[in-house]
Amino acid sequence: FDLKALTIREVQLTPDSEKPERRLRHAACEVRPQLTSGRPAVLVLGGCHDRTKKPCEGGLKMLRVLEILDETGSKGRWHSIPASGQAPGSIWHHVCGSFAQGKKVVVFGGDFSTEDPEFQAISLSDRSQPAGFVYVLDVDRAVWERTATSGPAPTWRSLHAGITHCDISSHSERLVILGGCSENLPIFRSSDVLAPMHGHALDLRTFEWQPQPSDAPSLPPTRLRLASEKLGEWLLLYGGHGESQEIGERVNLHKLNLRTLRWSTLEVRGREGSHPAAPAATMTAGLVLGGVRFGPFGISPVPKLDVLTLGNMAAEDDEAENEDIDQQSEDDDDDDIVAVVIRDGSGNSRRVVLPRAMLALLAGRAGRVRAGGDDDDEQEGQDGAAAQGGSGEENDGNDERPTDGHGVGQGQG
Repeated sequence: FDLKALTIREVQLTPDSEKPERRLRHAACEVRPQLTSGRPAVLVLGGCHDRTKKPCEGGLKMLRVLEILDETGSKGRWHSIPASGQAPGSIWHHVCGSFAQGKKVVVFGGDFSTEDPEFQAISLSDRSQPAGFVYVLDVDRAVWERTATSGPAPTWRSLHAGITHCDISSHSERLVILGGCSENLPIFRSSDVLAPMHGHALDLRTFEWQPQPSDAPSLPPTRLRLASEKLGEWLLLYGGHGESQEIGERVNLHKLNLRTLRWSTLEVRGREGSHPAAPAATMTAGLVLGGVRFGPFGISPVPKLDVLTLGNMAAEDDEAENEDIDQQSEDDDDDDIVAVVIRDGSGNSRRVVLPRAMLALLAGRAGRVRAGGDDDDEQEGQDGAAAQGGSGEENDGNDERPTDGHGVGQGQG
């Protein structure tokens, strides 16, 4: 999806490209391998075939790398790279993320075949216990390692969400996971045994899980097959389904502070074009794509492309500044110079300082235009901006402004 041109392009594969089997319930992330001379590429891991309902060949031991060959993203080449080391030969319902400048990848959670040697080796039959390991891939060497972790680890998860990011306070890279369930799920199965929505952060330098906040507020409703996206120091949560099937959050979305692991909410204005709060949707760059719906005949995919835009404090700051300016103009009634705010037809405002006599002249001309003045005055009124002093122009109620310090989401169809 080209965000500049607002177009969707299908990647045209080169004649020598590999052609991986179609899949779902896989995981993917950006990497920068030697194979592409360090340029960004997409790594796809595991999953299952949507028609045969069988695990995709190789699991974590077959790396599918999509090399992008031009700046528009319209040409590409798939590579299939066998990997070695400690990793399952089949996996689905997992999450992955890259770190170390795209040279390493971490995998947490997921379901294996019970016959897989790795399933037996790590005792995943009892998933009520904390998971003391993750899988780490050296991208250029194509070697996996089952890496032990320390600290208050979460249970092993399926159908959860996770990202990697650089923590702004410690400057260390972290894996953050949340949601999902603690059951080992066969392909195309779901679960009612849902994990609490605590955010869990793993330091990818020390491989130590960070402690939970002692004064954490209430958690969002439990869910799986959820979408998330990092926005600044926040992880924004979208959709999913839980004990009551669809979550249905339309007025507020939950956000996790990635530094403190505390939850709060984000006010949403507007409405989605279709299928609000769709489970199994994907959210990236503010785009909410796809998802599923529950019906009397089972689960079916939905066509969906909605845009979530975020506000900022600029509009609120402008409003506060305008109020200060208006108050100042009231306090300076005896002065010859006044500060006023000028707004154009689009609502954009700027502060100007001018003599009181000129303000009176402009106000008089504006009054004649409203009363049906001559052609010259009317033309001047159209070409000029409306000047405002004194108590200030009233908000007409259509100017949507942030209501908290972290921005306001607005859904658009």
